Amino acid sequence: MTGPVGRAPVAHAQLVPPRDAHGKATRAERRAVLAMTAVHRALEFLGFAVVDVDAEHDAQGLQREEDLRISDGDYLAVVDATAAPGNAKQKMFEDLRAYMERRRADPRFADAVVRGMLVVNQHRHDPPMLRLQLYETDQRWVTEANARGVSLVPTWELFRLIRGVTVGDISKDDARAALQQPGLFKSPVG
Repeated sequence: MTGPVGRAPVAHAQLVPPRDAHGKATRAERRAVLAMTAVHRALEFLGFAVVDVDAEHDAQGLQREEDLRISDGDYLAVVDATAAPGNAKQKMFEDLRAYMERRRADPRFADAVVRGMLVVNQHRHDPPMLRLQLYETDQRWVTEANARGVSLVPTWELFRLIRGVTVGDISKDDARAALQQPGLFKSPVG
């Protein structure tokens, strides 16, 4: 399956949201699929190797966990893309931490340093320029992210980074390096 012109192909599992008891996707499920697809495309555009973990787990009949796994040379991270009407929740960070621990215990990744990336569209009903930063009201999660190798990425900052690459303000290599830094991500451009 190929994506729209100029976009990377997207796996079928990303385009078909799960169904409710009546065979229809809920609004929240459709929003989640669209958000994850956008994050997938953004990370591929920047040059990360991206694996759709949801599609892998669906094919094997396993429970879904993290959305994506990305790599860039020696860098390996589990990625969870999510949205919240308010600020990011503690549970979002704790879920990502649990996924990281499971991958660290997985023999396939025995030689890798498994990191994490939490991409959040927080305060999604507010204009991006007026949104609070991720975990602004509880900085201990930013401190925890730094200590545990987790990048906290607001979708607005990811958009600014993509725009910076598109207009030539930053290279894809430098953009990937910026995203790989643990802690609260702020686009160096845009």
